[in-house]
Amino acid sequence: MGKLESIRKWWDTLCENGPKYGYFPNARKSYLVVKPKFMDRAKQLFKDTEVKIANSAQRDLGAIIGNKEAVHEELQLKVQKWVDQVEVLAQIAATQPHAAHSAFTLGLRHRWTYLQRTMAPLHNFLQPLEDAIRNRFIPALLGETSNYAISDLQRDLYALPARLGGLSIDNPVIQAKHKYQESLELSQSLKDLIKSPAMTATTREDQHSDQNKDDEAALPDGNQPDKSDDAAISKVQGLNPQAKRILKIWEEQKELRATIKSKRKDRQKQEADRIYGLLDETQKRSMKLAQKKGASAIYSRIPLEKYGFNFARKRDFRDLLRMRYKLHIPNLPVTCACGEPYSLDHSQKCLKGGFIALRHDEPKILFGRLASHVFKDVEIEPHLDSLSGEKFKLKSANRNQDARSDVRIRGFWGNKKDAFFEFRVFYPFVSSLANKTVDASFSLMSKARKREYEARINQVDNASFTPMILASTGGTGDEMDVALKVLGGKLAEKNNEVYSHVMGDIRARFAFAIARSSLICLRGSRSIWSQRRSDLIKEHDNCSSRLLMSDITRY
Repeated sequence: MGKLESIRKWWDTLCENGPKYGYFPNARKSYLVVKPKFMDRAKQLFKDTEVKIANSAQRDLGAIIGNKEAVHEELQLKVQKWVDQVEVLAQIAATQPHAAHSAFTLGLRHRWTYLQRTMAPLHNFLQPLEDAIRNRFIPALLGETSNYAISDLQRDLYALPARLGGLSIDNPVIQAKHKYQESLELSQSLKDLIKSPAMTATTREDQHSDQNKDDEAALPDGNQPDKSDDAAISKVQGLNPQAKRILKIWEEQKELRATIKSKRKDRQKQEADRIYGLLDETQKRSMKLAQKKGASAIYSRIPLEKYGFNFARKRDFRDLLRMRYKLHIPNLPVTCACGEPYSLDHSQKCLKGGFIALRHDEPKILFGRLASHVFKDVEIEPHLDSLSGEKFKLKSANRNQDARSDVRIRGFWGNKKDAFFEFRVFYPFVSSLANKTVDASFSLMSKARKREYEARINQVDNASFTPMILASTGGTGDEMDVALKVLGGKLAEKNNEVYSHVMGDIRARFAFAIARSSLICLRGSRSIWSQRRSDLIKEHDNCSSRLLMSDITRY
């Protein structure tokens, strides 16, 4: 920006000095955007170059510059293109909701991030995009029709990050304002540096540096400087004042990025607290459970089938979404095989069919297999030592001679001692936990497991005991969280991997394991006949009985 003569002078300086810094201007790919009344003057000044002259909107590194009307027209075209892409993704969500959700959160929504950061007026044009997300994409994820009404509170909840209980389907209109402001804060120091007199001055320091190199090359071999000097000192002391200033700004930007990230997290937490205050008690509990470590991993991982990180069946992913927010789940049986009315709550606690007893099997096997990669002595479902008259204070202590634990690992906590782990998966919406907080519910389950096993394992097996508590919604208790961190640290050290990546993978594996077991409890058949088939059998039996009685009375 500036007068045409100054811009031409700047261009000549850039062409002369740019190659010294590894930058080679390409006139054929360069555009000069001017007002229509300056077109002739601009063409005259740049006639000996191949710079293209334009008087309308022009793309600039993904953003758009030019006159106001042309820029607004280009923004509308951009937004309409994104709306069309959301519409296509909504069609995919009708048959593959898990893949569509991942495509949106990990891919599509980032297509407008750059413009959100660089174009101040963009938020005024993003409402059609938000309407497509709210009225087409989200209903398609839930398996609803396009006229399905989503309340403002639901929309705000789904816009939260998954770790705070949302679905990471953010509102582009709201996000545009925040991201543009963050971009202004982050780029301010660079703008100040570019506009400073030092950047436009001649490069006398560089010329002096080049002269020193020539003088050094002329020295005899025996007088060459010692190249074994401390690298850090040479890097710092060898910098010219301008380079030192750039280095300082780089450090300031690093701190500023951390500050902006912290502010963003605080803003998201405040929004989550606001939404939490508007929910009913059941939804509040659902939100707290979704915020537990690892509970939302299935909504933030790429759905890769080879790792078991996907739900290819559309009903499964939609059931998980509805279970997460306690929404109505369609096509459930009216009556359970046990005779009780069937519902989500009943499916997660009904003992009929054995699904409740079996849902901790996959987590314990997964934990044992992961541990076997770093520990030599690992056993799944080991027998506890038999009792020989030992006494325990608690009546609830396990006194069965054939008692087993879920997993035994030697040396897990150090000192080559055995460490026993007992898993428990509980449904946090049972009536007995209704008046307890989420953390208190996990603590209650942990204490129950300790009363059952800890004294016996400590006294008889001379080993440690760790309760591994999981909610059927995917969260883990404090003791299990510590155990997973220890295991993740050892796996990362052995495989020379990043600890945070390993922990993310471990939490995702357990989250998907629990999600699969919850789906089995919800949709698994507790009878060999379907509900409709059972009704037909009962009707057939009644008819057969009436026919049999008529035959008896006939004779």
